[in-house]
Amino acid sequence: MKSVIGHVIVALLVAGAGGVCWMLGGAERRVAQAHEALATMRYAAVADTAGDLEESLRFAGRVPRIGGGMTSTVHEDRSTAEYWLKRYDTLAPQHDASGAIVERDAEALFTASNAAYRIGFHPHCHDEGRKRQRSSVRINPVGLYRVAARPQPYGDCKAARA
Repeated sequence: MKSVIGHVIVALLVAGAGGVCWMLGGAERRVAQAHEALATMRYAAVADTAGDLEESLRFAGRVPRIGGGMTSTVHEDRSTAEYWLKRYDTLAPQHDASGAIVERDAEALFTASNAAYRIGFHPHCHDEGRKRQRSSVRINPVGLYRVAARPQPYGDCKAARA
């Protein structure tokens, strides 16, 4: 009886590991499809489906070394697609209560900096630029570039060393 229970436990563990691998494979396939759409300049497809993809990667993001990279890749792809679609207002970085930028992804910050520069450089061409020109609120692209260029204490550097 003990040998049967041991085999059942091992079988359940293998089935659980297979389910996790199947879930990660499906998530990786969806990320690859988003990359393909971005590479073939179908920006609207990436921008419109990235929110759903980020939501579906919520569980995959908890898997060490694999899931975090997928969620950051989707976030970067989404910000790149929004930039090329000239949806600059969606790229503005979020701030916490103290005014510090919450975003930690250097690629997303760099894209947000480029968008802020474009709004500031041609404020008459963008609705968001016209709103900012009328108000006293201004985005400082140089400050965003400084934040984006700041060395990150975590991220791809650790993965490259491993």
